[in-house]
Amino acid sequence: MPLNDININVYSDSKDTSSINLVINQLKIIDQDIHFKYPLKFENSDNDIIIIQVDSVSSTFVRDAVKLNSDNDIIIIQVDSVSSTFVRDAVKL
Repeated sequence: MPLNDININVYSDSKDTSSINLVINQLKIIDQDIHFKYPLKFENSDNDIIIIQVDSVSSTFVRDAVKLNSDNDIIIIQVDSVSSTFVRDAVKL
């Protein structure tokens, strides 16, 4: 019986999230159920893991993540057109 559920919310500027799906599907964590979804609005419960795939610096998902006041873990995935400096600075926030 699972001890806890792991909830992963994936937000993406792109319709192609196949690489994210591949990685999530490969996760095998003992005694944990992994649930992932693709919400249209940036709404998260406490302890949700948030994955953001950005196409540009002006992504609304990035702005929403910066405003987030919770203990959620956030993973930012860089797409080629986004500078690595931007991602580094976003992580510091």
